[in-house]
Amino acid sequence: MLKQAARIINEAAAPRGMTARMGGDEFIMYIGHSPSKQEVRDITDRMQISLSKYMSRYGVTPVGMSIGISYYPADGMDGQALIHIADNAMYQIKKSRSIQEHKGAASV
Repeated sequence: MLKQAARIINEAAAPRGMTARMGGDEFIMYIGHSPSKQEVRDITDRMQISLSKYMSRYGVTPVGMSIGISYYPADGMDGQALIHIADNAMYQIKKSRSIQEHKGAASV
């Protein structure tokens, strides 16, 4: 499934971006030419939909993508700063998802 996720992320970045695997199941994506926030949302939505379709086609237990986003220059002037902001955003999403899942389990 990791190879499929990589393919989905690469396709989403094309033609004006690039991707790299940071390690484990974490990837980084760069999209050039200052995309708008709506364009970025459209790209992340397409990635989520593509992954869901792939998993449902093969009967794989659904998992979600936690996607952290940062914007140049608003969030930082260099790659490390931008990665740090996006990484923190991603972990906040994971944390809130975990809290929601825990609350759901507690109420059952």
